[in-house]
Amino acid sequence: MKQDLREVVRLMVEQLLDEATYRKDYVEGIYNVLYGALGEYYKARYAEANACATQQDIDHWDKEVTNHLDSEFVRCVRRKEKGFKRMPAFKEALADLHDDVPFLLKWAKNQIVKKCRVADPRVMVDPSDESTDEFFARLENEFNACFTV
Repeated sequence: MKQDLREVVRLMVEQLLDEATYRKDYVEGIYNVLYGALGEYYKARYAEANACATQQDIDHWDKEVTNHLDSEFVRCVRRKEKGFKRMPAFKEALADLHDDVPFLLKWAKNQIVKKCRVADPRVMVDPSDESTDEFFARLENEFNACFTV
């Protein structure tokens, strides 16, 4: 009897650990896609604000953002995972992304410095401007759209 109970407890703990791993992988997958999308987004905004890249370059970076969100993001969000609520996991990935905004801004600035061969961009991208808010609103809309098919 004790052996059966131990086995049941062991299986339950194993299942909980598996679910935690699935959730962690889910959050990490979403975060990685959004990280790439936001980096490309800021790169395009820096180039646009400083008029130091061609429109073709800016369009390319904007298209990269769209590709990240329209295919990779949807694929990550729609993964068939069970055992956890997706919205809180998505919110966790967004919170992690918000924490990395300063680094992504610096990375994007450095990319534009290299691409445009300028010592320092004249116009800085402000993380609190409306375009960043629009980007995060778009993410929420994209996430919700994944489940309203």
